[in-house]
Amino acid sequence: MFMAKSMLLRKIEKPIALWCIGFFVGILLTNLTKGLWIEGELFDVDSLYYLKYMTMDKGAYFGFVLWERWKVVGILLILATTYLGHIVGRGAVLCYGTAFGAFLSVLSVRYGVKGCLFGLLSTFPHFLLYVPAFVSLLFFCEEIFFRIYHKKEALDWKNKKSVLQQGARLTGILVTIFAGCVLEVYINTPLIMGVLKIF
Repeated sequence: MFMAKSMLLRKIEKPIALWCIGFFVGILLTNLTKGLWIEGELFDVDSLYYLKYMTMDKGAYFGFVLWERWKVVGILLILATTYLGHIVGRGAVLCYGTAFGAFLSVLSVRYGVKGCLFGLLSTFPHFLLYVPAFVSLLFFCEEIFFRIYHKKEALDWKNKKSVLQQGARLTGILVTIFAGCVLEVYINTPLIMGVLKIF
C-alpha cells in the first residue's frame, strides 16, 4: 500500500510542478500587464452585474459545458496518438496552471482579497471531480503514447480483459467529467449568482 502511494506521488509530482510553474507565470504576466486588466472589460463591474441578473436555460448550458469538457478529452486522446502526444499533455497542464493563475490575479487586481475568494469559490464543487478526472486522463494519454511509440506494455487487442479494462478507465473518466458538469451547472452556477448579489 505504501509503495503504491509512493509510486503515485512520483507520477504526479511532475504534473504538479508544471501546474505550479504555470500558475506563477499566470500571476506574473497579469501583474506585469496590470494596467490592461484594470482598463479592460474582463470581470469588470458591468460584466458581474450582467451575470448577477441574467436568466439561463440550464439544459442548453449543461449541453454546452459537457460538449466543451468532452471535446478536450477527445482532442487530448487524438493528440496522444501522435509524436506530440507527450508534449501536448504536459503543455495542457502548464496552460491550465497559467490560466488559473491569471484568472485569480485579474479578480484580485480588480477586487482585492474579495475577488480572489470569489475566484476560488467559482471552482467549487465541480473541480473536486474535474481535477482527478483530468489527472487520470493525462496518465491514460501518456500510456497510449508510450504504447505506440516506445512499445511499452503494448495493448493486446486480442486480450478482451485488457481492452475492457482500458475501456472501463476511459468510461470512468467520462462519467466523472459528466458528474462534474452536473455540479458546475446545477450547483456552482446558482451559488455564484447568489454570491454576486452580495458581492
